[in-house]
Amino acid sequence: MHAPIAWSSLRSLLLTLALTGCGGGFVFVWSGDDGPILAPTVTIENPTSAPVFETRVAVLAMGGSVANATRVQVLNTATGTVVEAQLTSPGGRGHWMIDGIALQLGTNVIVATAEGGSQGNTAEDSLTVTRTP
Repeated sequence: MHAPIAWSSLRSLLLTLALTGCGGGFVFVWSGDDGPILAPTVTIENPTSAPVFETRVAVLAMGGSVANATRVQVLNTATGTVVEAQLTSPGGRGHWMIDGIALQLGTNVIVATAEGGSQGNTAEDSLTVTRTP
């Protein structure tokens, strides 16, 4: 009969396999002995998935995809405005959306930040929006 494998040894083996055997395709965040917690992801897809966007509107509706996040906040760094996004499936895979964030004339860098789990894990995506008169 074999001796039982300690969780810490199994955890090290799984982490090694995940990082080397999968080509780095997964990101794991370890939380004590609770096992793996998937890191959150967030992407801006609406009004565009491109890194820059030009518009004449004063308030911009936005949205995108999110995974493994309990909340998404959208910040306009030019104005300091923060808007809490609505999530279609908190904690799982889904989408986020906001009805709008105010834009000033000129350059506005918009940052969507996803937070996941109790460990304070975050992910960000950004969009540079130029508002013209």
